[in-house]
Amino acid sequence: MLVGAIVIYITGWHILDPIMAIGISLWIFVHGLRKGGEVAQLFLHSMPESVDQEALIKSLEKVSGVNEVHDLHAWSLDGDKNVGSCHIVMEPKDNTELLKKQVRDCFEAQHIQHVTIEIEAVSENCPHQNC
Repeated sequence: MLVGAIVIYITGWHILDPIMAIGISLWIFVHGLRKGGEVAQLFLHSMPESVDQEALIKSLEKVSGVNEVHDLHAWSLDGDKNVGSCHIVMEPKDNTELLKKQVRDCFEAQHIQHVTIEIEAVSENCPHQNC
């Protein structure tokens, strides 16, 4: 803007001011559109593009003691760190501490840092099963 003001002062080309204003407005508009999609995904808590949900489910189902995985969600709060939650159905006799560690490792492999795990017994009836 300062350069434009100097050019207008020296040359008297007053048309340069609205041309620069339109140019700057277009630059802001284009860059705003690019970031708008990313911001919308953050506000809508969409599944981050870096997370492969199918691979995550398959890796969770391979964990010893896991009978079923449902109500799986992953989202980003800031575009950098991802969080997730899921319901894990397991036999009551299994070691829950080891199971939770292995489940967290599966999420960590998909770059999901903070995980909330709901452990359910096989005999429980979860209202979120078809989520």
